[in-house]
Amino acid sequence: MKSNLRSIGTGYEQLAAAYLVNMGFQMVAKNQYTPFGEVDIIMEKDGALYFVEVKYRSNQNYGTARDSITSLKLKRLKKSVSYLLKGKYSGYNVYSISFLGIEMQDKELTYDFIDNIFS
Repeated sequence: MKSNLRSIGTGYEQLAAAYLVNMGFQMVAKNQYTPFGEVDIIMEKDGALYFVEVKYRSNQNYGTARDSITSLKLKRLKKSVSYLLKGKYSGYNVYSISFLGIEMQDKELTYDFIDNIFS
C-alpha cells in the first residue's frame, strides 16, 4: 500500500514540475532527502531557488490541499530547506519555500501555487 501511494505521489509531483516549468521555472532537483524530511521539488527562476511542497487531493473529504499544510510540516520543511542551503545549495542567497496543491474538482485538475508560504 505504501509503495502504491508513493508511486501516486511521484506521478503528481511530475505533473507539478511540468506545471511549474510551464510557468517559467527550471527543474533543479526532485525528492531531496534531509535528516528532517523531504523536499518534493526544487526549481529555479530568475536566480532564486524555490523549494516546493506538493500535495494532491482527489476529493475534499479530509480538507483541501492547502489544509494539509500543518505547523509540524512547515517546521520540518523549514529545517530541511535550511539544511540544504547550508550544503548542496549554499551558493544561493535568494530562495522561497513554496507550496503547490493539486486537486481534482469536477473531473478536472486544479493547481494552487503559493509562493513563499512563510510570508
